[in-house]
Order: sequence, then C-alpha cells, then structure tokens
Amino acid sequence: MNKDKLIERAQPHYPDVQVYELAYAIDFASIAHKGQKRRSGEDYIVHPLAVAGFLIDWEMDMDTVIAGVLHDTVEDTPVTLSQIESF
Repeated sequence: MNKDKLIERAQPHYPDVQVYELAYAIDFASIAHKGQKRRSGEDYIVHPLAVAGFLIDWEMDMDTVIAGVLHDTVEDTPVTLSQIESF
C-alpha cells in the first residue's frame, strides 16, 4: 500500500476535505517514520497505510482512518502526542 493507492481507495467514500486531511496525515507519518524499516525490509510506513486501508474497507469514519495512519507514530518515532494532537 502506498499513499496514492490509499487516497484512491478513500475518495469514493469520504468528502474531499477529509481525503485532504488523510493525505496530510500520511505525509506526517511518512516523515516521522522516514528511514525506519520493518523486519521484512519494507519501509515501516507500509504497515500504518495497510491498517488505514482496512479501516476504509470497514467504512470507519475519517478520524478513525487517520488514527490508523498515525497509530505507531508516538510509539516508534520522536513525535509526541502533543504534536499529533495539534495536527
């Protein structure tokens, strides 16, 4: 899963403004996870994007989808919860 595919998946289900917020969250998480790899060697961001894809498929609200994108950011990066809350 990558940003473009996730955005494409979201567009039929959410208003444009929410899709824009999703794109911003993906960029935020991608920057935070830059350089991190999964055990498989894939970029770490693949996991949060896959989680968000499932949440879209399950027709969750956009706040929940964005939480899926950001869910490992505080745990696995120097980003603080305050930074995410101000996002």
